[in-house]
Amino acid sequence: MLSQPEEFLVSQRSTAMAEQSPETIHLALAEEVLRASGELRFVAQGSSMVPTIFPGDVLVVRREAAGRIFCNDVVLFIQGGRWFAHRVIHMAKEGAQPSLITRGDALPADDPPVTEHELLGRVTALRRGRRVVTLTGPEAAWSKFLRWAVRKSGSVTLVLLRWNSLRKRFAGTLRRNPPDVRERMMESF
Repeated sequence: MLSQPEEFLVSQRSTAMAEQSPETIHLALAEEVLRASGELRFVAQGSSMVPTIFPGDVLVVRREAAGRIFCNDVVLFIQGGRWFAHRVIHMAKEGAQPSLITRGDALPADDPPVTEHELLGRVTALRRGRRVVTLTGPEAAWSKFLRWAVRKSGSVTLVLLRWNSLRKRFAGTLRRNPPDVRERMMESF
């Protein structure tokens, strides 16, 4: 049972949410879950982080303070009422507050500085189909090269997005078909 002040807060929050768009409500609820539980999983939508993150990947985000974020981490933050999962490329200090300079792997320009208040957490892993990819630890040289190629050429980004689409379609076909059909499909390649 809720106390009187808690009931008032729930009522106020419900009224405020009724005046917002469904997307805004969804983001606000997900942000609240992340802040309360410390972890959140959601499906990536955009292509600004190709080749690291593709549309449809499920991201695992852990709540993290700005002081525990390092260069090369992928962080989730909110700016202008939208969420972004971008890579930290530089740490800065605006006055006494630390700020993060981020950029999508496929984007040529940096994002505006991310403050501690805008930071939601660090993306620790992603699920791509049945595979889980951790985003912590050292990065392979080929991965850095591929990020550079994507940033420099929109054609590389399009090829990777098409490859990802075909990969997902092919994986879905394999799961729907019985083993004997799968074997014949694999023999044809």
